[in-house]
Amino acid sequence: MDYIKVSINYELADKLFPLDKSTQFHVSFTINKKGKLENITAKAHKREMAAEAIHVLKRMPKLKKPGYLNGKPIDTEMSFLITIHF
Repeated sequence: MDYIKVSINYELADKLFPLDKSTQFHVSFTINKKGKLENITAKAHKREMAAEAIHVLKRMPKLKKPGYLNGKPIDTEMSFLITIHF
């Protein structure tokens, strides 16, 4: 989550929401067995902000380890709500 907060374009958020000081968006994705992100989706109040969240997640480096179950790598679904203040 820290990667997303550091990488997000705050100027875009400020431009899209000139009267607000924060915004929220929901992101979900799957971490595959090799540690790469797949099936990335985002929902936000503005389409441009959702597109920015997806763009940031696509640039995210491969994770060191995937999820494991019973000692075997598995596809792991992640979903969370992010609030950014600008």
